[in-house]
Amino acid sequence: MATRLRELAEAEEQLRRINDHIEQVLYYARSENTEKDYVIRETKLGRTVASVLQANRSFIQEKGVTLKVHDLDRTVVTDSKWLEFIISQFLSNSLRYTSAEKEPLIEIYSEEKNGDTILHFRDNGTGIPSEELGRIWDKTFTGTNGRLDGKQSEGHFGSTGMGLYIVKKLCSKLGHRAAAESEYGEFTDMMIVFGKNDVYKI
Repeated sequence: MATRLRELAEAEEQLRRINDHIEQVLYYARSENTEKDYVIRETKLGRTVASVLQANRSFIQEKGVTLKVHDLDRTVVTDSKWLEFIISQFLSNSLRYTSAEKEPLIEIYSEEKNGDTILHFRDNGTGIPSEELGRIWDKTFTGTNGRLDGKQSEGHFGSTGMGLYIVKKLCSKLGHRAAAESEYGEFTDMMIVFGKNDVYKI
């Protein structure tokens, strides 16, 4: 019975990875022709985050992650569908790179700073080595964590290094800014900065 449950969990994980890769391909294609696939409007952060969390609830439960969600009662001007994709990529990375040495925690919140709205997606996972932090947005860059993930997923679907590249590209198209802070072994804080004077490049 235990073996069967483990096999089912592994199959579900591979399906999740396949779906994630397909979604990345689709959004990469859309990012090349954004003028045909966007709706810029006022979007509630709380509602958008809740939608992504609901869609990934089984993965969150499987990983035993504690969620701390607060201060999301804010409205930004963006494309809600693209924002959901960006948040999904942040969530996927946080869930994939949890630390075995501590109880996994993901904190999602927003703040106002210098007139900008900043959405934070902070976890206490493996973190990113300082020498790699500036490269995480590069196309096909997987880094230390991605290579480890690939070894653990040998024969299956590992990291492609495309997720954050697409995130950066979409944020740029929308006039937002993607940013990250991290300390290896301690935390990663992924951010989207919605500027008060955003200039859309769609």
